[in-house]
Amino acid sequence: MPYPTIPKRKRAKHTRRRGPPKDPTGPCYIERLPLELLSEIFTLCERDERRLGGSEIPVDESCAVRFSLVNRFWRRAALCTPALWTTVCISTNHHMHRAVRWMERSKRRNLTVTMFATHPVTVH
Repeated sequence: MPYPTIPKRKRAKHTRRRGPPKDPTGPCYIERLPLELLSEIFTLCERDERRLGGSEIPVDESCAVRFSLVNRFWRRAALCTPALWTTVCISTNHHMHRAVRWMERSKRRNLTVTMFATHPVTVH
């Protein structure tokens, strides 16, 4: 059975762009979301990451860090979302200062810390 063809005039009408072209440097659609909604989306992503990867995801690969590096809007949303900063996996060699920052950002929420040491650690 042959497919119906769209007359040339109508086909052109359907492919024509309406309105001025979009500015590629303008804000992304997701930046139009309220900060609270973006924060909730981040929290859901972080929960999935934790569920799938456990608490052993290195600091540099965590959702919290990745979200905060996208742009200023995302960084503000990530830093205003304490739930993103409640699980941290650090190496005693390189990331002790990051653990302190993580504790500050988690606010008063419970914090899960996983540490990997390549040499003996003394706790004071």
